[in-house]
Amino acid sequence: MPKQKNQIGIIGSSRSSTKPFLVVKLHARPAVERADVNSNTMVFLLNEKDHQVTTYSVFPKKGEHGSPIWRMMFAHNHGQFKIEADKTADMGLQIVSGESGALEIKSVEARIVAQLRYEYALNLVNKLGVEFTRIGLDFVAPPAAEEKNDGTKT
Repeated sequence: MPKQKNQIGIIGSSRSSTKPFLVVKLHARPAVERADVNSNTMVFLLNEKDHQVTTYSVFPKKGEHGSPIWRMMFAHNHGQFKIEADKTADMGLQIVSGESGALEIKSVEARIVAQLRYEYALNLVNKLGVEFTRIGLDFVAPPAAEEKNDGTKT
């Protein structure tokens, strides 16, 4: 439920009506193989007007190569939206942008055109969790600390 969590790790967030969430860029995949279908990295959208299925992947390259492109956004009104008669919904969002050279908050409007079933969303979150939970940065030892396998310094 949108209003259940009121502390989001941002100072003063308990007084805010914004709801943080991660977005992942979907990459069109016109041709998919059987193994791709069960990879938990694909999203299939059915256009109910012409019954055509459009296929997308969270990975920019074929298979599971490359890293998903993701951003943190903040939804207005605790993330609540009203679905219109045409099964779409408009939502006000905010995003942290660095386009000007400094960090700034930009407001944008978005249109929700589809929602994933709960079990599909869970599978996708589990797959993406590996990408989002990487601990730390790469470690490179200083040259003086490098040792040979026998314990002597190089």
